[in-house]
Amino acid sequence: MSHDGWYEVVEGPDLLQGDLLDACPLPRFSVELPCPLGADPDLRLRVETFHLVVMSQSCDLVNDKVAEVLLARRMAWSEVVRAEGGHNPVLRSAKFRKALVDGNIPSMALLHKRDTAPGLPWSLVDFHALFTVPKSYLSRFAAANRPRLRLRSPYREHLAQAFARLCHSRRPAAGRPCLRERGRRGAVRALRRERKRGRVKGDVHDFRNDECPLLSARL
Repeated sequence: MSHDGWYEVVEGPDLLQGDLLDACPLPRFSVELPCPLGADPDLRLRVETFHLVVMSQSCDLVNDKVAEVLLARRMAWSEVVRAEGGHNPVLRSAKFRKALVDGNIPSMALLHKRDTAPGLPWSLVDFHALFTVPKSYLSRFAAANRPRLRLRSPYREHLAQAFARLCHSRRPAAGRPCLRERGRRGAVRALRRERKRGRVKGDVHDFRNDECPLLSARL
């Protein structure tokens, strides 16, 4: 399957899980907050821009069940290597890249590149860098930030499953399937639906082979 099958191009204010937002401005505290804050705390802010992916569940977004949207930071793989590769040589190893491809790095998820516009380089979603942003603000930003990419099923479900593996590591109650297993089942069901529609012809991880550029590239 072509890597274009990972994404659809969308416009407008509607948000779903797996939406990619580029260069989104977010307010950040400019100073370390004291504790307790006191009567007149110094709350100076600065604005930083981040590439983000929506992690809130689509059903909550569509049905207006949330006022705040959960977001995870997204970074180009080449940027991660430049920033961290000097003091963490493991990032440059083929073993680490294979673990990314196989989904065995719990705090990260890998997004396939997209060569056609709007383009996307090989990217990592960092589940340790999370933000919550008012939905009203994010919808206005999404409407102005067009066109933009949205993960298709079943890759959207695999992103959610990767996040669930990190967030829900405790054993479930007796007789109740854990969120990891429910996420896996949901992804499999979504994959079957997409196969019936003719949009997916291979496995969920079509790039999991020795020809994967991320595995063979010398970074």
